[in-house]
Amino acid sequence: MANKYPSLQLVEEAIEKQLNNQISHFDSVDTKAGIVFGFLAITLGTAAGSRDFFVAAGQYNALKVATGAILLGFLLTIGAFAVRAIRRDPNPRGLREQYPNQPEETTRLALADAFVVSFEANQDTITQKVVLLQASLFFAAVGGIAVAVHLIVRW
Repeated sequence: MANKYPSLQLVEEAIEKQLNNQISHFDSVDTKAGIVFGFLAITLGTAAGSRDFFVAAGQYNALKVATGAILLGFLLTIGAFAVRAIRRDPNPRGLREQYPNQPEETTRLALADAFVVSFEANQDTITQKVVLLQASLFFAAVGGIAVAVHLIVRW
């Protein structure tokens, strides 16, 4: 009997590779968010520990903008960390309960379908995490520019 799906193994491998790449990307964005989080936490902590900073921030608008922007960036980074729901199919229990007596090709197709569903569901999650991280970086840059403006023109 001829194989009903001759390229099924190739399709499975490609889908699984893409899902693994996606999960790696998710983890990479988390690592970047951690670096930004640490930088902004140290920046805010250093500013909060300096009495002179609060006196200067009360007098200069650029420092008010910088502090607000860095705080907003810090909060957005926390939001990026809060995005945690990522699918990592297959569900072993579901496989055990639904497919022990099925033909191999039926089970392999179900696995491929589960991988595709996971990949599609994860796209929105990763996009949300990336957007929050990009917004955090934007506000960190605004804060840095505001500090530079303050240092140059004392505004």
